[in-house]
Parts: sequence; C-alpha cells; structure tokens
Amino acid sequence: MRKVFYVNGYGVPKDVFADGNYVRYLQRVLAWAETADAPVDVYFAGGATDPAQPDKTEAGEMERLARSMLHERCRDLVAFHCVTEATDLLGNVRAFARVLPPDAGITMFCEYARQDRVRFLAGRYFPGCTVVPVAFDERMGNPTVARLRELPNSALIIGGWISPLFKRWVTDPLRARHMRRDSARRHARPSP
Repeated sequence: MRKVFYVNGYGVPKDVFADGNYVRYLQRVLAWAETADAPVDVYFAGGATDPAQPDKTEAGEMERLARSMLHERCRDLVAFHCVTEATDLLGNVRAFARVLPPDAGITMFCEYARQDRVRFLAGRYFPGCTVVPVAFDERMGNPTVARLRELPNSALIIGGWISPLFKRWVTDPLRARHMRRDSARRHARPSP
C-alpha cells in the first residue's frame, strides 16, 4: 500500500531553487519519503498566490524543486501530484479531500508556526492524519513565539470553516490583501 504525504505551500517564491526556506522544507519532506517502507504519493498543495506571477503555483514550484532534489535511487518509489485549485489552506484541504478518502493514512507537512490550523482542518477532513510541523522559516525566529503569533490567523481559518459567510466576507478579503502586499514586497526593486 502506498503512503500519502500532503505538503502545504508557503507562497510562490521568485526563484524556488534559490529560496532557502523551501529547500529546507522539502529536504525534510523528501527525507521522510526516501526512508519510507512503501512507495509514496506526495501531494503538493497551493495555487497561484502571487499576483505578479499568475502562471506559477505554490504546488508547481514545489514539485519542480522536489524533482531536482530527489535522489536517483528513489525516483521509482516517489510520485508527485499537484493540488492547485485554491490559494488558501482551507480551500487546499477541501480540494485534497475530494481526491482521497478520509481514511487514506495521510501525513501532512506544514510550517511549524501554522500547525494549529493544519491540525484543526486535518482532524475534520482526515481523522487519524499525522501532522508534521517543520521549523524551516528563519524569518519566524523562535518557533514557539512564531506559533503564538499565528493564533489569530488560525482563528480566521477556523471561522471560515465554521461559516462560509465569514470566509467570504472576512477571511478571503484579508487573504487577498496579504497576497497583494507580500507580492509587492517580494517584487520591489532594491533601493540604489
């Protein structure tokens, strides 16, 4: 029986091969995949979250990087798939739930600070799912403090899961604003 890994996206980088955070993140995921006792299906999740690069998706960029990092001896044991319908965690998990049954024995990977919201959604859609938080983002600083800073965002995700109206009128507009600001910051010209 194949194992199933679900890897949450973390934004579309300008150059995924030069992004140290993504490299560290996927190194951890691939280390698990390469030592698994069965073949592994890795599902990368994340849509086009950068308005300046609408043709790139989080999932697609992670797949490109993972293919280049995967050891030759494991290429026949690991299969990559992309879930690119949504640009937010709740939408990604819902799209993933349409692909696999709830009892598929899934291992979900996420950024350490975001583990509370991932655990909440994983428990609702995939009971028995294992969540593996990875502290890979150096900008976050202390992982425990970063996790506390993320609690308000976790509340927004939970609110969106409880109420579609809350998601539509509160969570989605805040997410769109965040994506615009993050894209502007990432693509800003360096000062002379």
